[in-house]
Amino acid sequence: MKHEPSTAARALRAVSLAITLVSIVTFATIAYSAYADVSSVLSTLSSGGSQGTGSSLAVSGDTATLAVNFSIQNSGLYPLLISLSCQPGPSLPVSCANVSLSIPAGSTQVARLVVTVSSLSKLQSVASSGTPIHLNATADVSLQPFASLSASFDLGSALSGALS
Repeated sequence: MKHEPSTAARALRAVSLAITLVSIVTFATIAYSAYADVSSVLSTLSSGGSQGTGSSLAVSGDTATLAVNFSIQNSGLYPLLISLSCQPGPSLPVSCANVSLSIPAGSTQVARLVVTVSSLSKLQSVASSGTPIHLNATADVSLQPFASLSASFDLGSALSGALS
């Protein structure tokens, strides 16, 4: 004799199937959005940038300001939140203007990162003394509201090379 499943068991199977389908669709759209954003950024970098991309260096007396503009296109399906910051070592006369952008899906925004050296002579003496220069930078990228990536790196080696 065949046993017929109860109404509760059938409803539970239907709910389980619905949750599985929603999970598959959600993860697929997250993966597609991440792929589209990464490939868009890589194509912009490989082509040498796009409109709004560039840099400028202004030196006035013992002060220097480096401004870097770069376009970020969100080709994905979800909003993209990008934050860039830097933390100079205590002995460095360097400051950074932190950048925070929220880029809606399908749009492009220009980020402007500004690094100011308030005393070029002091920075040169720190570099020539053999003291390591540490300018720690952090980039946070979030695919709202699902995924987040944070990367930290030291820009000091690039700064040391530029000063020598």
